[in-house]
Amino acid sequence: MRSRTANLLSVKLPELPEGRTRHLEPAELQKLLLACPPWLRPVVGLAVSTGMRRGELMRIRWKDVDQERGRILLELTKNGKPRFAYLNQLANQVIASLELGKSSDLIFPGLTPSKLRSHSCARAKQRESRISVFMTCGTPSRRNCA
Repeated sequence: MRSRTANLLSVKLPELPEGRTRHLEPAELQKLLLACPPWLRPVVGLAVSTGMRRGELMRIRWKDVDQERGRILLELTKNGKPRFAYLNQLANQVIASLELGKSSDLIFPGLTPSKLRSHSCARAKQRESRISVFMTCGTPSRRNCA
């Protein structure tokens, strides 16, 4: 008689589907940025070019930006482990444009979840650009758009 462990080892697990990675086409990125108010464009540009989450973007400090190595240290992440976000050409352009008005420890000093939520909810109600709603707060829910 086989043990239960042996029976479990003989069970073949189903294969997991491959994840899907999709990058915005240049025309889509341009449409997205044009749909954003000027204060939101650098945030969206950095998000799109680095894959950073909303919370990570709100916590970036100038001391965490290493332009020489082309990366940003993200100390507090979703899984609790620090990681680096690497800078491409668009991300470097965003950082350079923000350095001109450097007046705070944070890269985006006025950026708060409520500010992003109020903007994204207004956009959701207008239904002008679904992609900008997705990029600023994820899938909108009616309870957040009161």
